[in-house]
Amino acid sequence: MKTLDQKVLDCAVEQWNKTHAGTTSIDIAKFVGSSNSKVMKAMIALEVTGKCQLNKNVELFIVKIGKAGLKIAEKATIAHVIFPSPEILTDYFYKSDLARLGLPVYVERLHKGSHQYALVYFSEEVLTKYLDRPEFYDVEDSLSGGSIRSNTADESTHIYVRFGRRQLANGRSAVLVPFKDLASLDDAQQRFWHGFEISNPEVASLDQNYSKFMRRTFDGAFVEYENPLENFVEAVKYVNRSLDKLVLFRHTDNPHLRVPVENTEKSFFDACSELFKIIGTDSLVAPTIRKILVEDFNTKEDEFLHSSKRALSAFQQLQLLEAKAGIEPKATIIIDEVKGYRIKADHAIVKPLNSATNFVEKFHILCDDIAYALMFFATKLEAARAKEES
Repeated sequence: MKTLDQKVLDCAVEQWNKTHAGTTSIDIAKFVGSSNSKVMKAMIALEVTGKCQLNKNVELFIVKIGKAGLKIAEKATIAHVIFPSPEILTDYFYKSDLARLGLPVYVERLHKGSHQYALVYFSEEVLTKYLDRPEFYDVEDSLSGGSIRSNTADESTHIYVRFGRRQLANGRSAVLVPFKDLASLDDAQQRFWHGFEISNPEVASLDQNYSKFMRRTFDGAFVEYENPLENFVEAVKYVNRSLDKLVLFRHTDNPHLRVPVENTEKSFFDACSELFKIIGTDSLVAPTIRKILVEDFNTKEDEFLHSSKRALSAFQQLQLLEAKAGIEPKATIIIDEVKGYRIKADHAIVKPLNSATNFVEKFHILCDDIAYALMFFATKLEAARAKEES
């Protein structure tokens, strides 16, 4: 005959494999036909032998549902919550039929004792599949993390994953996902993620962005994530808004604009190429620049021509506007810098090798620099136009 200790452990294992969560001594007492106090003592004995972990002396209010409706006990009942050890759960897994079901990798790990909200580390490249297909996936991304969700009804692309970011000791950053979200994916998606998993990651000692992710995800704190890419887009829109009915940038969005999650120079240049499509020559509205130059700064027609009589490009007109308005050329300098990266993306043969440089961080800094330069330009231009009117 089984001892109470064994009955308690068997029940805890059975419930774990149904819910992947701990079980209270109150519930186990009902299952095994014993009292809560005796089950709590049995749990302590199991903990001493290393067969489980306990969340001890939890105050629980018993809820009863009957003909009279819902009734909640006025006094809390003290109970333990038991979590069978991974060794016990793994041993049970291989002795049971579970081992022969061919379960997806992260579902299997949950059965073997991984906790639903434990975080699994992945290389940033795992996001590429989703960022490259905006027609299938909506990806919210920031320095602290974000989420991936399907935007179609196609079951083959279904996914909802919350992820965080954490700096590693080698200067790179990793993507972190709770087991719960991974286990909800289909078998093929789980195999895909597993291919990018980082075993035994060495993490940086200080990481404010990771702290924000933990506070927001697990503490329920209202925390704003820092998102340089979003700040860049908002700065572009702000410039347009500051010109009233005029528009300086033809494009304010690009579905293919994303962070270079592959840590290569090529990936960085490709990302900059998508940036340039928003702030580069093809997006600049030359008639807007010309109108402001003529009406606000009395620019003559011959000033729109080179000495060779060739017309100034939209970018060169923007440089002229900065000069006429007395604005430090932060905007055109940073646009020209991005243009240089875009040229390399289109024309240079770059080896797609990993680098000691953190290109993800470099791109985020570039986005912040562009956002600042554009906001600076818009503010100074507004002031200069107002001064000319007065």
